[in-house]
This record gives sequence, structure tokens and C-alpha cells, in this order.
Amino acid sequence: MKTLLLSALAPSVPALRNLTVSRLSALNHGSITSPVPGQDRGRVAQKVQAWGANFGEIKVTDANDQGVSLELVGVDVDSILASVQHADNPSARHGLVKRLLWSELGLPEAGGFVDHATLVWRGSAREIEVVWGNVASRDEFVDDAFTPLDAHAWRLVVGYPFQDGARSVADARARVAGLLETGRRERSVCWLPAGLTVERLADLRRLVVLDHVLSGQRFDSHAQHLNPTDRQRAHTVLTNQRDALTIRMRGVLRQAYGLAQKQAEDVDVAVGEHLFRLWPELRPTLPPGASAKEALEHIADGMLAVQYPDHPKLDPDRTGQRVRPADTTTVFRYVQAAAETDNGRVEVAKADRPVMRRVAGPLGLGEVHEAAFVLGRRWIEVFREAAPPRNSAGDLPVRELLRLLGDNGRYGLEAHVAALVVATYAEQTDRAWVRHGVPLDPAPGLGGITTDMALREQRLPEAADWATAGERGGRIFGIRAATLLRGRLVRDFAGRVAAAARERLADARTLVDALEGHGARLGLDPLATAGRLHTAHRALDLLAALDAAASPAELVTVLARADLGGPADRLAKSITIARQVREALDATQWSYLEMLDGLPEPHGTRGRAILADLSEAGGHDELTTPLAPALRAASSAATTTVADALRRAAPARTPLVQPPGPGQAGTSGGNGTAVDLTSTPSTPSPTVSRPGGGPEPMPSNPEQGDQRVPAGFRVWRVAGGDLDSLERAVEELRRLAADRRGEIELTWRLVP
Repeated sequence: MKTLLLSALAPSVPALRNLTVSRLSALNHGSITSPVPGQDRGRVAQKVQAWGANFGEIKVTDANDQGVSLELVGVDVDSILASVQHADNPSARHGLVKRLLWSELGLPEAGGFVDHATLVWRGSAREIEVVWGNVASRDEFVDDAFTPLDAHAWRLVVGYPFQDGARSVADARARVAGLLETGRRERSVCWLPAGLTVERLADLRRLVVLDHVLSGQRFDSHAQHLNPTDRQRAHTVLTNQRDALTIRMRGVLRQAYGLAQKQAEDVDVAVGEHLFRLWPELRPTLPPGASAKEALEHIADGMLAVQYPDHPKLDPDRTGQRVRPADTTTVFRYVQAAAETDNGRVEVAKADRPVMRRVAGPLGLGEVHEAAFVLGRRWIEVFREAAPPRNSAGDLPVRELLRLLGDNGRYGLEAHVAALVVATYAEQTDRAWVRHGVPLDPAPGLGGITTDMALREQRLPEAADWATAGERGGRIFGIRAATLLRGRLVRDFAGRVAAAARERLADARTLVDALEGHGARLGLDPLATAGRLHTAHRALDLLAALDAAASPAELVTVLARADLGGPADRLAKSITIARQVREALDATQWSYLEMLDGLPEPHGTRGRAILADLSEAGGHDELTTPLAPALRAASSAATTTVADALRRAAPARTPLVQPPGPGQAGTSGGNGTAVDLTSTPSTPSPTVSRPGGGPEPMPSNPEQGDQRVPAGFRVWRVAGGDLDSLERAVEELRRLAADRRGEIELTWRLVP
């Protein structure tokens, strides 16, 4: 005290400036003795705290090495405190103790009857219900107050270190013990403190008054009788006293609740036990020397460990880090990758290794090595032993699995962590996701798993069919299957093959129709077991069967066992180029090809050769002989051959006019000429007439070839620039179109 007085009188002396508990102890070395070396500093702290709690002139700061100072002022503060004594009441004392303890617990203040302490336990976010009350009083704290609102939650009942009325703190202990003896089972723990001594209770009541008068604008209203200078000094004195009392009361509360060694001048030292449970299997304890926050976490750990004994330790380093949904997504990505390998092993990126070690390993999803993850079988065994019930369709309801993993079971996993376990089990057992009996494709993500889903065992194709289908899919559609036989891979492969088959089905059908329509000219045999038409039929049958497959497994079996009519490459070529071949068939000048049969020699020989080449190309598969080039070549050759035949049928320099005859379309003369080819088959030969002369037979010279024009043709020759003759030719064409039914084919060429 003398040292403090000197520091106030001579604040400029360096040795006395900014005194702390440690410096006070050092400056008074030897004057304070302690049976245990090193505890003299603690005794100094106790002394200055006691002084500061009683005298506002002594200021003590709240820090590890508390600062201490003395302010020499002469101001009347008792009159101010006397005016607010009504603020000291049981409710205010309860609220102050609760607020101080909440601060020690590191939790935000709450104003409801049931508060919630949020913490992270083994990597999971948890809430403990906290209720404050006068446990000894059955009127103020009824029996139902020991029961948690949430059936799966724990409740911590915290008593006050003083009792109002005739009952004592010991009565609170007796009441809880009596409830346990009656066989009552509640997930509740009562944290009952030792009672405060009369002196400390007086300090608490004084602190209530100080806290009240210094809150808001109350001080100014109660200190109006002081001048501004004294008012400021009084405020400083009361603030110092409040701060010192707060620091001291926090230490006293630590003693009362069993967190610090009890002092007889502060609390009832006869009280030894502080935790009482209403759940017989629980044995709660307080860790020695722990802070209030650490004590709460320790109590909660004991509660939750009894409720969820199999909850994995997802926070092995006790950092308070929760497993986030993003962490489970990362882990599941590696689970999926490992499930689709032959040995269940996958390399882990360096950035993801901490999450995999913290979550995947403790959760039992597999072994996490230095840089790799190996999928395990723990949950397969767990669900097999638990034998969750199936529904009528034999599906495993997700609701039952989540119930086993969640608050109803021994694991108590959070929803997103439980979803990770269920999804891992589905991957390992190769089960499909269904909702209301309908398969879900694609499978839901972790955040999309709901309780109305189920897991269904998948029907898989035989391994040999899977291998064959994969090889055929690659050759025919360019879609290869994975080596591993798994439901998701089968669904993916089957879905892509089905889409490709559906896309090509229409072209394959029109190709078959076009080939059959021109089969005679192409030399196609409908009964042949090889060749172009046979391959087209096999392609159409395969595509139709793939499109009609009822399930992915059935599609794989169809693809593997289908009769391809030959090598897969031959069928693939027919499917791939079906549209181009059909378009080439549609664009072919079939009328010219038909004319080749009736041409006179030497054109007839050439026409038969063209048709023979086309028939030979048509009989081959597309892979051996592409049809489109053969059709174009045949069409071009046929057009040229027919044109040559027409030129030979009418001499180039002889103007020919065929006057209209009975049953024939008329022509007009002029400079333009026409050869009438509409004569009936009985006509021995076309006739020609010159302008101004009578008709005469068309000349025929065996040495120059047969110059007769084939039946059904009319040839007009118009001199360049003779537009009148051209108009007459067009008029002739109009009359011909009006008199006849069916199609009229127009062909024109420039004659050198």
C-alpha cells in the first residue's frame, strides 16, 4: 500500500510508474512470504483485488499481469450509491452471475429461459441446452425444468451460488440426488456451485448496484448534486471499483463452481462435488485447473460420448474445426474415384490430404496413406450387421440408414456427414438410387439425398457380355465401355449407346427402304446372307433392338449377342454412312439407267456394261465398295450414253420437223426443228419432214449405227439466237403437259 501511495505522490519516478502485480511483488520482495516458492505474486494479486473491490481509489486492470494504480481524490460517492440501493434484488443478482459466467464460458449472452451453448464436438456442431435456476426451490424450478426440450439434446442445469429464502445450496444437491434415487432418467447434468460467504455476497450485491448506476445515463441523474469536476472524479472512482469487483467476482465464481481452489473467505470450502447427473450411465467430472469454457467442453464431451459412443473423432487435434459440407464433397470425390478402380486405390492431391486424413480416415471410409487413399469396407459390415429393413420392392430405404447414423443411433453424425457415409455405401455396393420406385439418373449429390429415397441392387450384365459390348460399342458407335463392371458405368455406357442408336435409327430404316426399292437394278438379293442389303437389315435390327431395350443391362446384352451379319466394322460403316448412301440413291437418274436396256447398238452394249458395274457395286458391302461414287459414275455414264444415242438418232445438220399426226402432239416449223418420239411401238421408224416438203423416213445406215431415236423421246433443236423457235418449243411442251398424265423429264445440252 505504501508503494502504491508513493506511485501516486511521485508519478514521474520511473521505478514507480505503471505498476503491475509483478512489479509490486518485486518492489516488496521479502515482505510477503509464501510456503510454496513463486506463489507470492498470487498473494499480491489477491490483496490488490480485495482493496480495489472496497476502495474505488485503487484501480486494477483485467489482464494477465494486472495493472495497479492509486488515485488520490476526495469525493463523496456513498451518496450516489445510496440512491440506487433498490437495484439490488434477487433477479438482478441472478442476471449478473449468469452474465459473468457466460463471459467466462466465452458464449454470447442470451435472454431466454433456455439458452443454447454451441460447440464443436469431434468435428460435429452441437448444442447443449443451458438452464439457470434456483434448483433448491420447487416453486421457482419445477421438475419438468430438468427435461430437455429436444429429445436428443442434453441439458445443463446451472444453479446459483446463493439461495434466496430459507433454503440453502445444500438443499439443491439434496433435491437432485432425490430425483436420481426415484429412477428418473433425463439427459441432464446439474452444475451446482458452493455458496458464497457473507462478505462475497455483499461484494456481489455492491457490484449489482455499481453495474446499475454506471449503465446508460443513470449516473448523471444520480450525481446531479455534484459539480462537474467532482462528478467526473466520482464516475472514475465508481468505475474503478466496479472493474475491480468484477475481476474479483469472476475469481470467486471460479472457486464456487469448482474451477479454482476454494478460499474460506470467499466460498463454502466444505463443498467438494459440483456435478450431479440424472442419467445413470454418465459420470461427469470437472478438469482440474481448466477455464470455464474448457470445463463446459469437457462436460459436453462426457454427455455426448455416452449418447454417441461410436461417433468418429473428426477433430483429432481438438482444434474446434467442424466438418463442412465442402469437406464431405471433397472426400466423396475420391471415394467415387477409388470405387471405379480395380484395387480401390486412388492418389490424393496434396491440397486435399489434410481433409482426407481428418475426415475419411476417422470416419472409416478407408485408409489414408501419405499420398493415396484406399477404400475400406467398414460401413458394408456395419449395415450388414445392423440389417436395416427393406421395403416391399427389396430396396434399402435411405431413411433407415440415416436413422442408424444420426441422432437415433450410436453414431450421431451430422446430416451431411451421414449422407457421405450412405453415398459411400452405395458406391461400394454398386446400388442404384431410386425415389418412389423410379431410378434416379444421375445419382443425387450429397446435398440432394433425402429420406424418401432408397438404394436398389442393380442387375448387371454378365462379364463376358460387358467385355463384348464394350468392344462392339467402340467399333460401331465410337463409344467404349470401362473395364470395370459397375452399375453407374453400365448406365453411362448404355445411355450413350441408346442415344447414338436412336439418332441413327431413322437413317438406317430409310436406307433399307431405298435399297429394297432399287434392289432389282442394283442386283440385290433379298434372301442373301451377305452383302449390302443383308448388312443394312442387320444394322436396322440392331439399332431397333438397342432403342427398345428396357434396361441398361438388357441393352448391353443385346449389343453383345446381336447377329451383326459379319465383322463389326462392316456394320459400323453401313450405319455411319446410311444417310449419305440414301441421299445418293435419291439423287440418281434412274430413268436414264432404265433407258439403257432399250438402246440400239453399239449403245446397248455400253449400257449393259454400265448396269453390270452398278449391280456388282451394289452387291458389295459399303466397307468394300462405296455405293455413292458408283451411283454417280453410273448416272453420268448413262446420261452420256443416252445423249449419244439421241445424237445418232437425228443428224446434226438436218433440220427435222415432225408434223402432228393422229394421236400425236403437234409441232411447229420455222427455223427450229423437232423429232417426234411419241410414236407408238408399232411405228416402224420415226419420220422426218423438211420445211416446205413432205414427210420422209429417217435414214438408217448400218455402218453409221442405228440412228433411230428411242421410243418416248422428243428432240428439239433450236439455233442460237432464234427466240421464236424457242417460244414454239415451250408452247409445244405446254400442250404436251396438258394432254398427258405423269411426269415429263426435260434434258438440254449445248451442241458444238
